[in-house]
Amino acid sequence: MLRYLAGDLLDLRGDYDFITWFLPFLHAAPLRDWGLPNRFLMPRRLLDHAWTLLAPEGSLLVINQGEGEAERQANLFHQAGIAARALGRIESPLSPFQRPRYGFMARRSESKQPGQPATP
Repeated sequence: MLRYLAGDLLDLRGDYDFITWFLPFLHAAPLRDWGLPNRFLMPRRLLDHAWTLLAPEGSLLVINQGEGEAERQANLFHQAGIAARALGRIESPLSPFQRPRYGFMARRSESKQPGQPATP
């Protein structure tokens, strides 16, 4: 069954086969641009929680905006011990993006549990 869920990620529970996460807040400036307080800036906590929501064979697709956010996302995956594959730049056949988008795919079966640092 396919469902679209909007709301606070931290309120979700359960096992999901596939999670898509578009444009997570990774820096304070975009949060301020949206009029949100800094208390909502918790990229590592949200990543760790999203990871716990995946079924044992589940996958997480994350799309970031701009090279800086893509670098930050890659670092977050590394810090969390999550083996994410960089998909590179994502193009839209429907509408060109104002800023380039970059994607990552991570499969639960290929990574450690969250909270464990990646092995150097």
